[in-house]
Amino acid sequence: MAENGEPLIPCKTIIWCPTFTPPASNMLPPDDPFSNSLKLVLEANYHPFAIKQPQRAKPVDASSSPLTFYDRHISSKLTLKRIVLLPSIPKSLSGICEHTLQTFTHWNCHTFSSYESALFQVTNGILHDAFQVADYYQTEFGQICQKFASKLLVTPSLQDWHSVFTFQLNKDHRPGEYLTDSWLKVLYDPARDVCLFSQELQKQLNQPVKDRLRDLAMKYPRLADWHMFAMSLTTDRLFQGMFRNPTSGKELPFVWESSQTKTSQQEDHTHQPAEVDEAVLKSMLPKRADSKPEKQTTQLRPKKSSRFPRTRVRLGRPATHSYRLVSPLFLQHGWSQATFDDCSFIIFNCGRWERIGIRHRATQTLYLPGLINPARIQGPHYRKMHLGLHIAIVQDAFARQQISNELTLKEGRKRSIEPSPSNDEEPQPKRQRRTRFPSTTSEIARESRSSCHPAFYPSYVEEKFKTTYDLSECVSLVLGAPLGQGAVGVVHSASLEVGLESGEEFDIYSGLVNKKATKGILTVHGLFEDTEIGALVLVMENGGQTLRQREKERLNAIQAEQVTTPEER
Repeated sequence: MAENGEPLIPCKTIIWCPTFTPPASNMLPPDDPFSNSLKLVLEANYHPFAIKQPQRAKPVDASSSPLTFYDRHISSKLTLKRIVLLPSIPKSLSGICEHTLQTFTHWNCHTFSSYESALFQVTNGILHDAFQVADYYQTEFGQICQKFASKLLVTPSLQDWHSVFTFQLNKDHRPGEYLTDSWLKVLYDPARDVCLFSQELQKQLNQPVKDRLRDLAMKYPRLADWHMFAMSLTTDRLFQGMFRNPTSGKELPFVWESSQTKTSQQEDHTHQPAEVDEAVLKSMLPKRADSKPEKQTTQLRPKKSSRFPRTRVRLGRPATHSYRLVSPLFLQHGWSQATFDDCSFIIFNCGRWERIGIRHRATQTLYLPGLINPARIQGPHYRKMHLGLHIAIVQDAFARQQISNELTLKEGRKRSIEPSPSNDEEPQPKRQRRTRFPSTTSEIARESRSSCHPAFYPSYVEEKFKTTYDLSECVSLVLGAPLGQGAVGVVHSASLEVGLESGEEFDIYSGLVNKKATKGILTVHGLFEDTEIGALVLVMENGGQTLRQREKERLNAIQAEQVTTPEER
């Protein structure tokens, strides 16, 4: 019971009903002590002077590709297939916010201290590079939204406004960086299995809540992904071109070109990745989201030609141009990162503009609203919309966690009731039986079979290696001076020596080529000579970033067990 005699709100997930209609009047009476503080929280936008470039500051533009991994070698079952405009997303998030706050204020009576209320005022800030955009968002909006989401959904009975969530900024940022990734997560370190709550909050939380938050952090290290861009005119055109042509205003279809590199055959899963049966997303997405997407040819086939047109090579120093930013590259990058982290929400923010994406797994569709201006948005205001966004993110994560736990529990019960063979009888060979998933969890079960999330795969077991080898079992690789640096790393000249005991290296490789057993080896296009400086270049397929380096960046590990050496970059 609370101090005023009212029962405390039960600690459970609050789901917004799609039939709920937000009232036109205020949610609280004017004489309520919580009303003034709540008004300061909800009716807040970006400071108007924060979205203007500082004087004598050169705009940050991408002189080279800000992406270090091109998402073209991913299974077609996991890539983004289409973009759908959904203008109702801000209104839906506002409805989630209002309904949750009404339920909370009906059972509780809370207020803030004068110090906490002063933090609700939005201040000016410098938004120049990507890290400054991310830091301003977290300082002025993220911290408050995380405290409210934690209070409304996790700790409604506690008097203090502590947060169990945090907004993780990329610690490896560089000054003047054009793009940086941030994410919402539980205040828990999955790599070290250490709780990061404050000492006061750890004493107040009961053990079931701690266990639930720990399990949530282990299953979903990232609850939602934010992609922060530097504020510039180039970024404005990039955000405008996510759905429409920035010049003509016409809608653009999402076309994605798959990689033409010959590699190992990918397993074709029987079922499409399915959407989790969860009330929050269903209330926000249209009903047609359950239908299958139209078949579209997104793979461009190269035209075969036996003759190549002659082109005149113009000598001289090439002109320097900024890297041309293309919206599909960043949309696919955000989608693949969300698939890897198993997130349902993807947010793109550049300070001046924002788009909030909802990822529909079954149809591989990304729903985007119109362009959101954080400084001028009205009905709802920006902070109110993002408070609803944080609530929806946490509700979605809790719902998926519950479905996953129910699936694990029911599968464990099935295995426990299987009769064990008697010691006197000879054990019969086990028959391969087909796994039958419960009807309520069939969708999430299908999704787990085609997910690239590390939780669905067994952990790596380090093998024991020999300490001595024969010369015929070793290769010699000598790196020369670096030739250049690109989006994926530094290119070196190198010499490789391979010696077998039989001395038939060339004959063995020739046999492999004749048997077509060289899949997975990057294709070499040939030698090319620069007509200006006479440099000879060996051009081969782009292998991309190493998976070990990508795993290190995902976990944001300071000291990883496996790291990429400087030679691999």
